[in-house]
This record gives sequence, structure tokens and C-alpha cells, in this order.
Amino acid sequence: MPKFLHSKPFRILKKILLILFLLALIFGFIAAVLWALDFTGVLNVQKMGQKIPVVGKYIADDNNKQSEKSPLQLENEQLRMENRQLKEQLDRQKRQLSGEIEDIKHKLAVAEEKNKKLAKDKQSLQNTVDSLQEWKSQQEGQTLSYESLGRYYAEMKPDKAAQIMNNLPDDVTIGILLNLEDEQVTAILSAMDPKKAASIVDQMRK
Repeated sequence: MPKFLHSKPFRILKKILLILFLLALIFGFIAAVLWALDFTGVLNVQKMGQKIPVVGKYIADDNNKQSEKSPLQLENEQLRMENRQLKEQLDRQKRQLSGEIEDIKHKLAVAEEKNKKLAKDKQSLQNTVDSLQEWKSQQEGQTLSYESLGRYYAEMKPDKAAQIMNNLPDDVTIGILLNLEDEQVTAILSAMDPKKAASIVDQMRK
């Protein structure tokens, strides 16, 4: 075996290397434990390291370097912020438009309901007008008929006219008499059945 292996300098070097190896193992173990604690959230290694004078300065400087952002990063952040603001603005406008649309729908529904009611009222009025027109036509037809009958009965003798009117409905008899001269009416009523004549006179007075 070479003699230098037993020399004092070699033995000292050997001890130094052994100590360095042990220190490396210890620091490695400590680093692994700290990493595990930091990874699991049990311990904030970075925050704790900032409290150590020399190490804390190194970590702070490193954080400052990391906090310095490139122009591209700043531009990307600006774009993200503008996109977020634009999205919020669009969301507000969307909600506002939705509210306006619902309001318009409500107004349309109310207007349609009013139109339906107006159409119904219009139809009702039209039906009334049609009924009145029909009644008017009937009345005009009856008037013309009574005028014709009046001329026909005016040519009869009072007793003959009274005999026929005794068998006619009261309203027809009255319609005919209203188209005769007063003298003819008096003569016919005098020749009619007394009860019939009294009923006719009573109705004509009303």
C-alpha cells in the first residue's frame, strides 16, 4: 500500500471529504423535508427563508427579479383586463336588453288584449247596427204595407171594414186605422165589436 495513504495530510483530507459528504446528506435531507412541507402547504419555506439575513436577501432579490415582467407579459395582462372589462360591459348590455325585450313583450300582450276587446266591442256594435237596420227596414215595410191597406180599407164601407178588423190582430188593426182619416176611424170603431173597439182605442191612446 502506498505510504502517502497513511500520511497525515491524506488523513486530514479524508476527514474533510467525509464531513462534506455528511453535510451534503444533511442539507439534502433538510431540503427534501422543507420541500415536502412547502408542497403540502404545511410550511411556507419562501416566507420563512426571507427572515434569514443572507438567504432572505437572496430570496427577496430573486422575487424582485421574478416580479419584473416583460413588455409581452404586460401587454398580455392589459389585453386580458380589457377583455374582462369588455365581457362585463357586454353582460350588462345583455341584461339591459333582456329587460327591455320583456317590457316590450308585456306591452305587446297588453296591446293585443286591448285590440281583442276593441274588436269584440266593434262586432257587438256592428251587430246592434245590423239589428237596428233590419228593424228599420221592417218598420218601413210595415208602414208601406199599412199605407196600402189604409187606402184599401178607405174605399170600403165602415161596417164591412169593421167586420174584417174584428178578426185581425190589434197591432195590424191599429196600423191600418192610423192611415185613415179621423172620420173613417170613428165610423169603423163604431161598427166594430164593442170590446174590440174599446181595446183598440185604449192602445191607441198610449
